[in-house]
Amino acid sequence: MKRSKPLPRRTPLARSPTKRGRRSKAEFNRIYGGDERMDWLLAQPCVVSGRRGNIECVHVKGDGMARKAGYQWTVPMNASLHRVLHTMGIRSFEKRYNIDLELAAIATQQAWLAHCARMGPEHISSIVKRVMEDL
Repeated sequence: MKRSKPLPRRTPLARSPTKRGRRSKAEFNRIYGGDERMDWLLAQPCVVSGRRGNIECVHVKGDGMARKAGYQWTVPMNASLHRVLHTMGIRSFEKRYNIDLELAAIATQQAWLAHCARMGPEHISSIVKRVMEDL
């Protein structure tokens, strides 16, 4: 027998104690490296499939206590593969797709630094200044 509407709750659902809402600017910069780096990362191809579009910023290393690691440990990844990563776990995902995500994060960070170097020293100093102001 199928119900036409769900049963009413007698008690409200307990809220999770996790932080909700937007992160502070300083926390966003620590996790994602600022708006400019985030925009750059989302324009990169997926580190697994090489495809562009529907890219998410994926942290491949934790910082303990359920805290996200710094932006140096992020890679661009297709959204569907990101879901597979969370389902399988990092080690199983790396084995299945034959990829070392920590090495991919290091390569991504080097590509970002090369991008900044091509933009010139004044560009780098403006990024550093913006990030330092928010700390």
